[in-house]
Amino acid sequence: MIETLPEAYVHTAAHPSRRSRGAERFLVHVGAETHAVLRLWEGGFAVDAGLVPRLRGAVEISRAGRDLWTCLIVASRVEDGMLLCEFKRITPVHAEAPVDYVRTATAEALRLPRA
Repeated sequence: MIETLPEAYVHTAAHPSRRSRGAERFLVHVGAETHAVLRLWEGGFAVDAGLVPRLRGAVEISRAGRDLWTCLIVASRVEDGMLLCEFKRITPVHAEAPVDYVRTATAEALRLPRA
């Protein structure tokens, strides 16, 4: 299943002149390395081919120090000095783990007090 990127992120990444601060840049994290994303579109992203080796596998994309997506790259190619990477899967990063039950407003009141 392929998730789609929110339109605001695609528009911001596609129009670098509209970025107001450097903190709004998208970054791709590959292991311990971090690289700036030059372009971002619904099916992938582009990075500087001179700075980044061919990418394949799982990477994280963040903005302003906050992880946004975990992506699985299946293909990359070099065009006009940019390494174009295509997603097979892109998954939003959540702050909380998913639960397999319905949370109710009274759930907090049902917990036992700490001793």
